[in-house]
Amino acid sequence: MEFYELSAKDGDEFGMLSYGYGLLVQENHEKAFIWLTKSAEQGNCFAQYHLGDMYEYGKGCDMNLEMALTCYKKSANQGHKNSVAALENLKQKM
Repeated sequence: MEFYELSAKDGDEFGMLSYGYGLLVQENHEKAFIWLTKSAEQGNCFAQYHLGDMYEYGKGCDMNLEMALTCYKKSANQGHKNSVAALENLKQKM
């Protein structure tokens, strides 16, 4: 995790993703949300997917289905298969 943290703090998109995901696995949702947001803002489809999940279920942030939908759409538009499925499932909930 230390290497990922250094890479994330250096501004590397994949470092931010890896560090954020590691924090998510450790259930440090608030900190994971920050780093995954930074990676997602750089267009990383994996970060966008995980951010969508966090918004959908209120992990590290307030639950916001509209933001979840937006994140899943951005990721799905890049071909991320899990986002396509998550997007369809979320649309059925709304």
